[in-house]
Amino acid sequence: MTNPWPNRAALAPIAGMLFAIAALSPSASRADELADRAAVIKPSARELAWLKIPWVLDLNTAQQTAKAEARPIFLWVTGDDPLGRC
Repeated sequence: MTNPWPNRAALAPIAGMLFAIAALSPSASRADELADRAAVIKPSARELAWLKIPWVLDLNTAQQTAKAEARPIFLWVTGDDPLGRC
């Protein structure tokens, strides 16, 4: 009688790859876990309110606007590139 699995040695690496691929695909519980993590770190609408501020990049324009509206100027000055050099 002939052996139906003549290359059993070749099956082990294939089975290993299949298990590795299955482990990499996110399961429903893994997707839920990632969604929970994202919800924890996602900024709230209140925390993003500063994005609605009409920031002015020109100092002269900012001074004119501040004087017209009787408001102070928030001046952000840095001596270094916050994103680093490319």
